[in-house]
Amino acid sequence: MKRGPLEKGEIESTAAPQEERNSEGQRIWRLGTLRYTFSGLAFLFLCLLIGDFVSNFKDRATLPMGQILMLQWKASDFTLSLLFGSIPNIILLGLGPVVGAYSDRFRSRWGRRIPFILLTLPFIVLSLSMMAFTPWLGSILDQRMGAQSPGLESCRILIFGFFWILFEVGTLTTTNIFYTLINDVVPRTLIGRFYGLFRGVNLLAGVLFNYFLIGKVEQHYREIFIGMGLLYGIGMLWMCLKIKEGEYESVPQGEERGVRKILHTFKEYFKLCFSDRGFILIFIAIAVAQVGTVPLNTFGLFYAKSLGISIDLYGKYLAMTYVISFVLAYGIGAATDYFHPFRVFLVIVTLSVCNNIWGWFFATTPLCFGIAFIGHGVFAGALGAATIAIGQRIFPRAYYGIFFTVSAAITAIGCIILPMLIGAFLDYSGHQYRCLFLIAAGLTFCGGGLLAKAYRKWDLTQDRVE
Repeated sequence: MKRGPLEKGEIESTAAPQEERNSEGQRIWRLGTLRYTFSGLAFLFLCLLIGDFVSNFKDRATLPMGQILMLQWKASDFTLSLLFGSIPNIILLGLGPVVGAYSDRFRSRWGRRIPFILLTLPFIVLSLSMMAFTPWLGSILDQRMGAQSPGLESCRILIFGFFWILFEVGTLTTTNIFYTLINDVVPRTLIGRFYGLFRGVNLLAGVLFNYFLIGKVEQHYREIFIGMGLLYGIGMLWMCLKIKEGEYESVPQGEERGVRKILHTFKEYFKLCFSDRGFILIFIAIAVAQVGTVPLNTFGLFYAKSLGISIDLYGKYLAMTYVISFVLAYGIGAATDYFHPFRVFLVIVTLSVCNNIWGWFFATTPLCFGIAFIGHGVFAGALGAATIAIGQRIFPRAYYGIFFTVSAAITAIGCIILPMLIGAFLDYSGHQYRCLFLIAAGLTFCGGGLLAKAYRKWDLTQDRVE
C-alpha cells in the first residue's frame, strides 16, 4: 500500500522494550517523560478506573432511563432513533475531530487532555439534574403555551430532548478525551491488559445499575438522575486532580487565526489520516462493524416489550450480559496484547455473526430473545474492546487524538443514518423487531470482511502497512 505523510519512523514499533530498573531494583515502565514504578502504575490505574466507573455508570444508566421515560410519554420509534441514535452521532461528527485535534495541540500546566474533561464536567452534572425535573418543567411549558401547546407529553419530550442534547455534547467530548488521556499516560506494553480492567469496571457499572436500579426507574427516576450527577461530578473531579500528564513536544505557532486556523486544522486531518489507504480501510472496517451493534442497542428494550418482557427482566438480561463480559474482559485485553487486536477482532466478528443469525431465526419468545440478546451484548462489548485496542496499537501516539476522533467521526456517519432508517422501517412495518438481528449480522460480517482485507496487508510485527 502507498505510504502517506506518516513515514515508517513515525509509526511506533510495538516490540517489547528492554526491562528497566531503578537503583532500588524496582521495575520501571516509561511512556515519554513519564516514569512509573509498580506502585505508581497501580495508583494511575486506580485513578483511571475510578473515572471510568463513574463515567460508565452514568452512560449505562441514562440511555435505558431515557428510553423508559420516552415510552411513558408515547414517543414514536423514529423520535427515539433520532434522539438516542442520530443526534448524538451528529454531535460526535461535528465536535469529535475538532476537539481531538485541538487537544493534540493544546498545552497547559494541567496537560493537554485534563482541562477539557474539567470544562465539560459542570454541563454534564447540570443536564443530569435538569432531566430529573423534566415532567415538572414539561407541565410548566404546556401551561405557558396554552392553546398553542402540542400537548403535555410532547412538551415533556421537548424539555427532555433539550437537556439530553446538552448532556450528549458534554459526554461525547469527555469520552473522546478520556480515551486519548489513557493513550498519553498508560505504557504501550500494558495497554491491552489495562483495557481489560477498564472494560471490567465498565461492565461492573452496568451490572449494578441493571440488576439493582433499572426496575425502580419508573418510580424513582428523579433520585437516580440526581445521584448519578453527584457521583459523576465527585469521581471525575478526583481523577483529574490526581493524574499527572507528561511533557509534550512544543507545537509550532503559525500565523493562522480564526477561520484560517480551523481550515488549516481540517487540512491536517486529511493529510495525516486519509492519504494512507491502509488507515482508510481500517477506519471503514471499524465503522461498519461498530454500526452493526446499533440496531439492538437502540431498539432492544422495545423488542423486549413487544414480547411481553418486563423492564425488570430486561434489566436482568443486561446484567447477565455484563457479568459474562466481566469474566471475559481481562482475557480479551490480554489476548489483544499477545495475539494482536486484528486477530481478536476477526474471531469476535465470526462469533457475533453466528449469534445474530441464530437470533433472527429463533428470537420470537422471551427465552430465545434473552439468549440471543445476551450473546449480542457480550460480542458487541468484546468487539468494542478489540476496536479500541486496534487504535491504541496502530495509531501514531503523537497524533492519536486526531486519528481516534476521525475514526469515531466516520463511525458516527453510519450511526446518524442507520437509526433513522431503522426507526422509520419499524414504524412502517408494524414493529418487526426480529429483523434487527439480521441487520446486525449483515453489517458485522461486512466490517469483518474489510478488516480481513487490511489484515492480509499489514505487517503485524511493526504495525505498519507492508
